[in-house]
Amino acid sequence: MIQDRYVGFVGEIVFCRERGLRRLYRSDTLVEGLPDAYGPNNERIEIKTRTGYYAFTIPVQPCDQAYLLLSYVDAEGQERIGVVYEYDKLNLQSHSWKMIITKKIWNLRLQKGAYQVPESYLAKGLTHT
Repeated sequence: MIQDRYVGFVGEIVFCRERGLRRLYRSDTLVEGLPDAYGPNNERIEIKTRTGYYAFTIPVQPCDQAYLLLSYVDAEGQERIGVVYEYDKLNLQSHSWKMIITKKIWNLRLQKGAYQVPESYLAKGLTHT
């Protein structure tokens, strides 16, 4: 559980710095209803970071945008953060504020992404295609 929180914090910090987002500190986000970050136009942003494919659905707070990130180690041994999928408000609302990602889409996004993700991060089996 501690490692999951660490991965989430690092993902949020790196992503917010790279995108110029205003990240809320952890004590702020423990208040119900506050997002992980705010965009340049005060849009509410949720960020979920994973080290592999774990679930078909990932719940989020109501927001304007949400990002599913992957924390991985590349072939050179460097820790990296990459965007697996970006969700807009309409998509999230229509799925009851849940990120939906199938194993098939997860794998396609990682294989065709701008970064080289080792095969060990691909989802195994195709329960949800």
